[in-house]
Amino acid sequence: MIEETTSCPLGHSCTSVIEGKLDRCAWHVRMRGKTATGDDTDEYRCAMAWMPVVQVEVAAAQRDVAAETRMFNKDMTDVGKASNLIMLQAVVNKAKIENG
Repeated sequence: MIEETTSCPLGHSCTSVIEGKLDRCAWHVRMRGKTATGDDTDEYRCAMAWMPVVQVEVAAAQRDVAAETRMFNKDMTDVGKASNLIMLQAVVNKAKIENG
């Protein structure tokens, strides 16, 4: 079996020790949170490697927000229709009372 390795296209290592100090690439970032499957994640990777993951997560969040907005809009439309019917009935009742 062939071992797979990855390397930085910029020619840098993510972390290295230089003169007794830890040198970490600015793009080597820690990502913590929940994945789309609900699993916890807490790992370091290059920010460029995280981009596809983040884009998928953002797209999913946008779909959820769009769906919630549609549901809210439908609910408010239904409430508006009900409110209009109540107001119409009140006007009709008032006219009946005034006209005897």
